[in-house]
Amino acid sequence: MAISCSSEDSSSSEDSSLEKNATESSTRNDKTRQYRDNKTPIEPTAPKIIPKEPIRTSGTEPTIVEKEPDVYRDESVRKDVANVFWSRDFTLFDLITDEPIFPITQNGVNIYKIYYSSNEDPSVHYGEFTEEQLERHLFYKFKNVESCMEFCDSKSR
Repeated sequence: MAISCSSEDSSSSEDSSLEKNATESSTRNDKTRQYRDNKTPIEPTAPKIIPKEPIRTSGTEPTIVEKEPDVYRDESVRKDVANVFWSRDFTLFDLITDEPIFPITQNGVNIYKIYYSSNEDPSVHYGEFTEEQLERHLFYKFKNVESCMEFCDSKSR
């Protein structure tokens, strides 16, 4: 049995296979691509970035609100004793307002900017201390000048 192919048959079969491959290729692209009106492709958009920190908007400019660090209180001692004999294992609290005092990091070192006073000399003093220095600084510690002045005024009466 002999099979005969004419030149017309082979060229038309090649054309039809090329058309078939082109149609399959465009169909694959059509399946993955979305169209608005069956003609205009919809370009994929970038994913929305969700910020890790909460954003507070004031006016037209967004402002990043930093999350405050965790607060650790030494419940085994009185608040005034914990303030004077502070340990870096715990959060420092203002003696009057009982608000936490957090350090500011400068050049990789935690610096506490505080006001301080004592019963013996009830006057306002300001200082900037590393954690090591502050552990040895045996004075009452305050977050701001108003708290320190309130303490000094109560001692001078």
